[in-house]
Amino acid sequence: MKFRVIIYALWIMTIPVSGAACGKTGLIQKALNDKYHEAPLGAGMSSGNTAIITLYVSPSGTYTVLVTYTWGQSCIIAAGDDWTEVKPEIRGEKS
Repeated sequence: MKFRVIIYALWIMTIPVSGAACGKTGLIQKALNDKYHEAPLGAGMSSGNTAIITLYVSPSGTYTVLVTYTWGQSCIIAAGDDWTEVKPEIRGEKS
């Protein structure tokens, strides 16, 4: 039973978000650049290594969060306006 639960949980993590705009990665990236002038600001691997989450931003403040799955499909899971970059506070010893 425990094995089935683990397999099910891993399978669920690979399903694109319901209601998200999904398509071929290259086409979505081109559209983000051409229409909104957005470029990648940062990216990270999801837990389970099933997807890469990338934050795209533009000089005008629009932003998009794109999830790219291992099979090459991408889904936009969030987008908006008024992105503000915040410098992280570095804790530790001062030089």
